[in-house]
Amino acid sequence: MTTLRELLRAASRTFALGIERLPGVLGDAVMVAYLLLRVSDYLEDNEDMPPDKKVALLNLWDEVLAGRADVTQLTAIIGVTDGSNPDAAVAEHAAEVIARLRALPPEVQAPIISNVRDSTQGMARWVARGPVVENESDMDDYMHEVAGRVGYLLTHLFSWYSYYVRLHKDALMPLAREFGLALQTVNVIRGLRGDYQRGWIFVPRSFCQLTPFFSAMTRYIANMMLALQLMVIEVVTFSRSMPSKRTSISASEDTDTPSFPTSPFERSWSLS
Repeated sequence: MTTLRELLRAASRTFALGIERLPGVLGDAVMVAYLLLRVSDYLEDNEDMPPDKKVALLNLWDEVLAGRADVTQLTAIIGVTDGSNPDAAVAEHAAEVIARLRALPPEVQAPIISNVRDSTQGMARWVARGPVVENESDMDDYMHEVAGRVGYLLTHLFSWYSYYVRLHKDALMPLAREFGLALQTVNVIRGLRGDYQRGWIFVPRSFCQLTPFFSAMTRYIANMMLALQLMVIEVVTFSRSMPSKRTSISASEDTDTPSFPTSPFERSWSLS
């Protein structure tokens, strides 16, 4: 039988390292919260589902979290996965994750359920809305739903565990959202290729119109590899035109055009 620790390690190469070092109930709570959000991410990012089915399953998952639907209704639809997608494996074992959630103290369950439900509802809203990010306000709204709420969740859990953190909770809560947005900004940058391939561009259109790289960005949307080459050429040309105070052997070597990673990003916390 697959354990939750095994699911955690499979779903994250980085967060598992920190989560497994958290003490006692706090460690269990953060692990459960992470896995619950991985289920939400799997439903939102699923490339084999049409948007209306994603919305329906996200709403069903929200009902499960609220205790108004049985988790087997969701797992029956998901079915047995082939194991190649760690998020799919977590979703397949959603019943075990829910069981561990219900075993946590009520005061720990409450912020987990509240924030995961809010994030799941936000994902459903954005799936229904479609891949249109017009401006910074849109981008912040999306990133808040999939990551900013994670900052709130962690602050609640750590303030429950630590008296010292609890003393500073009011000051930390506004920063918690910004922490989540910062993490998701990295996700957006690292996931440009994968998001584009599934039909999403999270770079706001208003950003493209204001940047000196506007022509390259618009070409990126049409042909991302060509645009990347143009950007690299511009950067390399600019850097070579700057005076240097020392001689560098590498400066005389040709610079290869970098390639995107084959996998955009192992999303964490949403991390979508």
